[in-house]
Amino acid sequence: MQAELGVGPAHDVLDAGCGAGRIAVPLTDVLGEKGSYLGFDIVPHAIEWCSSAMTPKYPSFRFEHVDMRQEIYNPDGKPRAADFRFPAEYSAFDVVAMVGLISHLLPPELDNYLT
Repeated sequence: MQAELGVGPAHDVLDAGCGAGRIAVPLTDVLGEKGSYLGFDIVPHAIEWCSSAMTPKYPSFRFEHVDMRQEIYNPDGKPRAADFRFPAEYSAFDVVAMVGLISHLLPPELDNYLT
């Protein structure tokens, strides 16, 4: 998996729209003690499950709920997707995954995420 994804034991991974951890679970076998994973999503129960099921066993895997406005999944959320900033203390990651999220963004929102 390491060569296929380009992810190694010391990489820092950001998973935008991590859901229930479909990307995180296989990365538990790849990321070492020097690596880290930050997943965020707008669906609270997905983040709660990941935080309770994965973080205790893999402390370098963190999950955060963001209260972003999204018409279908979180219509009462606060910021619009176009105004959203990643919830990270630093802005450099070795790998950024947007597997589920990218299909839900409009072009201006996608520009915001990728720049």
